[in-house]
Amino acid sequence: LFNSFSRGSNIGSIGGIGLGLSIVKSYVEHHQGEIVMESEIGVGTRIKVSLPLLR
Repeated sequence: LFNSFSRGSNIGSIGGIGLGLSIVKSYVEHHQGEIVMESEIGVGTRIKVSLPLLR
């Protein structure tokens, strides 16, 4: 899901081109953060983003 232009096969008519999560991942990594995905079929997906605090 973090690859550019990647889309799930079960999205139906939901629009998009598959760039959202790849952009988020790039931004998070650039800022020395962490992105974690947890997914369970039939339940859903949770994506956690953590960024370091500025000092």
